[in-house]
Amino acid sequence: MSTVRIICKTDGLCESAFDGGPQTPGGVATYGFFICDDEGRPIAKDSGVIGEGAEMNHMVAEYEAVLQALGYLLQEKRTKEPVIVQNDNQQLVLEMKGEREFERGLHESRYYQAKRLTSLFASICYKKVDREIIWEADCLTWKEYRRYLSQRHRLI
Repeated sequence: MSTVRIICKTDGLCESAFDGGPQTPGGVATYGFFICDDEGRPIAKDSGVIGEGAEMNHMVAEYEAVLQALGYLLQEKRTKEPVIVQNDNQQLVLEMKGEREFERGLHESRYYQAKRLTSLFASICYKKVDREIIWEADCLTWKEYRRYLSQRHRLI
């Protein structure tokens, strides 16, 4: 009998809050995650807005997606099951695998939090994949971004 693996599809986004505005850093950062088993059966999904401004960039968003997904699995006490974290950002994957020296930046505290959470899992690996593989998480990031912009325009 083979063990079912948990697949965490994670993605982050940082885009301009207004026409001609800054993207990364300085834009609106959002995250999304879609967790399923290795047969594709959904387990959980979530997304949200991290923030807007000088403290936001694409790496903050990518790491926040990982933190949220791992946090969900911890809360559900699923740390004994094999986990594969999929992300389309090579820097994040290489940093988390220890194959690239950590590049200091706005995402520094999130990197250390992700390393700490990773250590709580019995079997976890990080895998760089194409955006098409994590399309569910990608869609969730864009949904949050559009929702944020639409609410922002209502306030003006």
